[in-house]
Amino acid sequence: RDKKICFMVCAMSALILTGNCAAGKMAGVDNYSQGSAALQTGDYGKARQYFESALNDKNNLAESHAGLIQALRETGAYQEGVKRADQFLASQARSPLLHLERGRIASDVGDYAGAEKHLRQSISLAPGGSAIHLDAIRELAELLEGIGRRVDARLLWDQLIERYRTGGIRVSRNLGNVGVAAWYRGYVQDAKDIFIDATDPKLGEVSLEALANFGRLFLEKYNATEALGVFRDCLKINGNYPKALIGIALAKKYDNGFEAETYSRMALKVNPNFVPALNSLAELAIESENHDEALKIMGAALAVNPASLETLSLQAVCHYFRGDSSSFEETE
Repeated sequence: RDKKICFMVCAMSALILTGNCAAGKMAGVDNYSQGSAALQTGDYGKARQYFESALNDKNNLAESHAGLIQALRETGAYQEGVKRADQFLASQARSPLLHLERGRIASDVGDYAGAEKHLRQSISLAPGGSAIHLDAIRELAELLEGIGRRVDARLLWDQLIERYRTGGIRVSRNLGNVGVAAWYRGYVQDAKDIFIDATDPKLGEVSLEALANFGRLFLEKYNATEALGVFRDCLKINGNYPKALIGIALAKKYDNGFEAETYSRMALKVNPNFVPALNSLAELAIESENHDEALKIMGAALAVNPASLETLSLQAVCHYFRGDSSSFEETE
């Protein structure tokens, strides 16, 4: 009888242990999926918590690492994001997703050489035509455009457009990348048509980035009304998305300075180191002839990204309006 009881106890213990292991696996998967959902809706605090918990699970490890870095990046925790990304890459050096996120965060802090290195790594490691591959091509092309290497960027834009022409791009995120490519290559009407497809809910989940880039296109073409509509659609998905908040601020810049400032500060509440929002406030301060305040704000922006061409240009303008010719020449 004692042997029978002992056998039953051992069997029950084994079942409980197996159940706990399965529950642990389910919890890990659930943490990752909940982290992704929280990230999509802009609940960044919960997203970080879920991704941190998911790191204990071996499933979706690279994705959980990348999700955590994205949450850190979108909330302006750049230095922590750089540190964590480098730690993750030390053991996952061939992860195209981690190289993509590391490249994005390097670009945000003005490490353009580092950004190019990681984005090119992502492109070489990701399967051709995958979402990561197309994201990395777009990110690198925009980086090269921003630092004046337009010939190099054009080669990348043409890659995206050619892949679209072959009929291999259908989902929102990927179509949004092609829309940006068409825009930069000067095919504005084609870009609009592609963005309309990219932001069609019939395709499934609409990419926040595709929506934000569609709004940017309207802003560049001085169509603030359409831009506002697109950015507001973006905020319906993620009410804290910094790119959409600053998009509304820029759309309001010429007809409502108060709202422009309000939305810029809303973006900074989510991401205190968001350079586009700091630049927006600095420009408003210059327009109000509050040059000391403008210089203070631009100092904060340059502390985040010392290589920001927009900030440096605003700084030169501010020095010029102040009559500070020596500082103007130094900045220029």
